[in-house]
Amino acid sequence: MKTKNILLLLFLLLAAIVLSGLVSTLTKDIDFLQWLTWGDSVGFDNVNLDLSVVNIGFSFKMQVNVLQIVFIGVALFVYRKVR
Repeated sequence: MKTKNILLLLFLLLAAIVLSGLVSTLTKDIDFLQWLTWGDSVGFDNVNLDLSVVNIGFSFKMQVNVLQIVFIGVALFVYRKVR
């Protein structure tokens, strides 16, 4: 039962992120909805781990906008109601 709840939460969060990306792409050219696409990127670039045999590079970047925060909030609300 706990696995089902975790899978439901992951599905709702992923659906919220994908749908918010789609809606923000669609609303970026509409004047009164442009504030929904305001955001910034968070992360780090080019962290290298050199082990003399293997050189591994790490990078992490995540775009966050207002619409994603709203959709994730709605997904968490729906999860609490469905659970």
